Amino acid sequence: MEQTDLALKTAADIERVRLAAHSTCCKVTIATVLVGGFVLLSLGILMAYCSAQELSFEHTVELRGIAYDSSLQRENSDYSRTLTPTLERLFLTSLQGSPLEGSCVGCTVLEYSRNGNSSVIVHFQLHFSPQASWPLSSSVEEEALRHGLAAALREQGIPLATYGTIASASLTGKHLLGQVNHHLSVPAGTCHGNVFACQNSQCVWKENPECDGRADCSDGSDEAGCDCGSRPTMQAAHRIVGGTEASRGEFPWQVSLRENNEHFCGATILTEKWLVSAAHCFNEFQDPAVWAAYMGTISLSGSDSSTVKAGVGRIIPHPSYNTDTADFDVAVLELDSPLPFNKYIQPACLPGPGHRFPAGRKCLISGWGYLKEDFLVKPETLQKATVELLDQALCASLYSHTLTDRMMCAGYLEGKIDSCQGDSGGPMVCEEPSGKFFLAGIVSWGIGCAEAKRPGVYARVTQLRDWILDAISTFPIPTAFTVPTTLSSTNGDAATMEGISNSTTSKHRPVSTTLSVLAASKPATASRPQECGGRPGLSKPSKIVGGIEASKGEIPWQVSLKEGSRHFCGATVIGERWLLSAAHCFNQTKLEYLKAYLGTTSLTGADGNAVKVSIKKVVQHPSYNPIILDFDVAVLELASPLHFNKFIQPVCLPLAVQKFPVGKKCMISGWGNVREGNSE
Repeated sequence: MEQTDLALKTAADIERVRLAAHSTCCKVTIATVLVGGFVLLSLGILMAYCSAQELSFEHTVELRGIAYDSSLQRENSDYSRTLTPTLERLFLTSLQGSPLEGSCVGCTVLEYSRNGNSSVIVHFQLHFSPQASWPLSSSVEEEALRHGLAAALREQGIPLATYGTIASASLTGKHLLGQVNHHLSVPAGTCHGNVFACQNSQCVWKENPECDGRADCSDGSDEAGCDCGSRPTMQAAHRIVGGTEASRGEFPWQVSLRENNEHFCGATILTEKWLVSAAHCFNEFQDPAVWAAYMGTISLSGSDSSTVKAGVGRIIPHPSYNTDTADFDVAVLELDSPLPFNKYIQPACLPGPGHRFPAGRKCLISGWGYLKEDFLVKPETLQKATVELLDQALCASLYSHTLTDRMMCAGYLEGKIDSCQGDSGGPMVCEEPSGKFFLAGIVSWGIGCAEAKRPGVYARVTQLRDWILDAISTFPIPTAFTVPTTLSSTNGDAATMEGISNSTTSKHRPVSTTLSVLAASKPATASRPQECGGRPGLSKPSKIVGGIEASKGEIPWQVSLKEGSRHFCGATVIGERWLLSAAHCFNQTKLEYLKAYLGTTSLTGADGNAVKVSIKKVVQHPSYNPIILDFDVAVLELASPLHFNKFIQPVCLPLAVQKFPVGKKCMISGWGNVREGNSE
């Protein structure tokens, strides 16, 4: 700004000199012209140099979780001296991991103000020194900051001494200072890190932009080839997930690979002609003629009318696949004939190399493998489970640092859910907010089944994607590999892997793996209200949400509110004497007729566990508005205290700073109508 003022001032002075000279009819000498021109040229070069060296963006952010105080207007106040450096660090670190990380040179908090609800509004500048390899753009800068702030505060807020905790920071305005090159497109080879490269060489800094229903590339290439990852038979609005058995059409990309008519491994549909699986599935049986692929079914016997059987024409393992370490554990299979895509047969989406699957994310595994490590019977119906993606460094430490960049871990440290023998090569898919399912991992190996601190290991698809695409597009000749003598057949499944861990006492899981759902080692107690949110009625096996009907004890905080014998609303147990419900449920009810039914999944209470309690008091929120349903909440006091057991438990009430981010999967439950217009 000072440079601009200087340029304008100098230009104005020169203009005044020129006018004065003209008014007195003085002749301007050539020397004067040369000097003036030189001054202007120098100033222009200086301004261009400074402009190219540092650019600034001014932003406005609303902070939630802390309250505005007038002391923030004084730079030397305790509040200001605490908040200002905290925010400057937050804004700078928010750009870490983005293409702008190396070019951001500073942050300046300009002023504080307040909005109508007493939240703190902060105005600040970010200063950049653009790099030639990444042309700076206002949209790129704003997108990077927005994503960075959300990521920084996603897991937990920032405590601020006695002033509270910064729970969220939302951009509300932006203003560009200085000159900026708004050019977004750079050669695709120079797109940094997790930046998505469009086919026209444009770089898009947005987390997982492909197939999200919005064209971020100017050529639309981020939305090309998105006829994948959908489940057309699943009704999104009416399903409450709840069982271990999958529903028809729930995993339309799932394949059963049969070796001589016996299920041996899983695979995932990529295209009409190509499947992807684990390379180790073919250590012993490499002849395509002995293999067949079954699609469109959740039945191991293939008794569904939608079942399609196809022969395998070609098996192509990754040329770098290592049978000793299971590195590069991926193979593609060409089918003899193309698949007919329908609502039961669909491809999964193949993620781009920059697609992010962060630690802590919940994803789905599926397969027909053994339900227990020591129970060698495969289920008739396709099984499913939800697993959590684990931090790479943590998992590497659990496996003595034998993990490579082509591997990722998923499961739970306590060992309640895992893959087991019978479904190596099967998919681990993650759902994006768009509703599309992306193939994140391929079941590869592990130690035992659902053992504590022994999570499942999966081939990381983002690291193997380029080879997969090359393999199915160029039809390379398969590379032969030698099977070491340490691999041996186990009950008709795939081979047992040795040498993955340095431990001489651990027995490795056969690397042909599938779903296992085991009970937690310590059952939850039911006598203490503070131990909330558990499901002690679910033991062996633990329930994985997926069906319409809930199991006994699966939702132990669920309450049926009845007026007489008529169920009219649900409620939630939050304490021994207190329930939580919606205020609108009590617009026209009479307290003396109300009863609460707990501990049952049956609307009639016929399962023998039902407890009936009278309602002593209904307290609606004082600001409840029956017209617009604002503040639609009420608490109910019971006439007598509840006795907690494995079928009656309180739910956990979140703290005010608890975060429920967009895209998080949650559960709903109740006895309401199954569909609109259905009175039953």
